Amino acid sequence: MKLSHLAASLVVCSFAALFSGCARNKVIDPTTEQGIVSVGQVDIQDFSRAANDMATDLLKSPILAKYGPDRQAVLAISLIENRTSTQLDTDLLIKRIRMALLNSGKVVTTTVVSAGASEDPLVRENRNLRKDDEFDQATIAAKGTLKAPDFTLSGKIIDVKVRDGHLRQASYDFQLSLTDKNTGTAVWEGLKTITKQGRHNAVSW
Repeated sequence: MKLSHLAASLVVCSFAALFSGCARNKVIDPTTEQGIVSVGQVDIQDFSRAANDMATDLLKSPILAKYGPDRQAVLAISLIENRTSTQLDTDLLIKRIRMALLNSGKVVTTTVVSAGASEDPLVRENRNLRKDDEFDQATIAAKGTLKAPDFTLSGKIIDVKVRDGHLRQASYDFQLSLTDKNTGTAVWEGLKTITKQGRHNAVSW
């Protein structure tokens, strides 16, 4: 009898959770510290923090001082390596940096030139329509209109993990380099280190 009452209560709570506070699920702001903090791996708060700090540092660099709404720097994304011991999607970092740079009005990012395959292959495929008589050629992109990058952005994420008794510490280095495409020299270097500590029973390594 007690089991049936328990089962009934669980069913009621499941339905009530859709309309009330029976469940503990909640929406949080990923740019704040209110989310779950993981020691074993980087989380969305870490990516947001690192991206914001590095984008702010880059925008303060003298290299971008001459750029603005009338002449924006064109940035191409090169290889961003994940050298940590966990699987990471590096675009969690790069997308946030790109958004901050774009919103500054100083930088735009090309989606045609990148390390590996083009991010947006339709840009080039659209130009193949010049040979198709079924399309109004006045609506096809003209030759010589693609913008070559002024700079390329490359980098890596590296982790270092240490133990001291029951204490675990994990440090994550977010490293970025901005390279001048004409000279091949790095004109800006960005580094953000995030370190976390936790007891052995709170981490998975």
